[in-house]
Amino acid sequence: MPTTLPSLWPLKSWQRWTPSAAMIVFVTQALIQILKQWSKEEQKRRFFGKMANAPTVNAFSLTEANCGSESASVQTRAVLNGDHYLVNGTKLFVTNGSIADLMLVVVHTGEGEREKGTPGFTVVNREDKLGLRGIDLTELVLNNVKVPVENLIGRPGEGWNVLMTKGADMRVYGPGPCL
Repeated sequence: MPTTLPSLWPLKSWQRWTPSAAMIVFVTQALIQILKQWSKEEQKRRFFGKMANAPTVNAFSLTEANCGSESASVQTRAVLNGDHYLVNGTKLFVTNGSIADLMLVVVHTGEGEREKGTPGFTVVNREDKLGLRGIDLTELVLNNVKVPVENLIGRPGEGWNVLMTKGADMRVYGPGPCL
């Protein structure tokens, strides 16, 4: 799979002057790159079709209070319950968290897409920031959120592999010292 690094330099330069816009590009690229490599063909048609056919705001949710962005220590859990997962936990500093159409949520047993109006999905706090005021940054509480099994990216237990294969690119694209 080709790396996303060729567009790194323009993004890093742009990030210095418009960090909020660069952050939105980063979140979108993180989601796109993970879907390109790890989603099933049906998921690619569904998710990329949604992105291509309508203005879509994307979010990537990893950070938690007790582990930061240390993905090996994520405490948000997804428990299989028939044809869906029940997701419980809290995420912090979610870019586009209250306005996203598609959200990749890193959990202990899988990831999933959130649909607006999903029962149990609550935006608790919108951060009032000193900088980056052009992006929506929120805290999310997931309380028995039902995520259909068909939204799982990869297979159960592959979340670590997903993050390790695209994690380096995401770290490089992510906010740097200029933010």
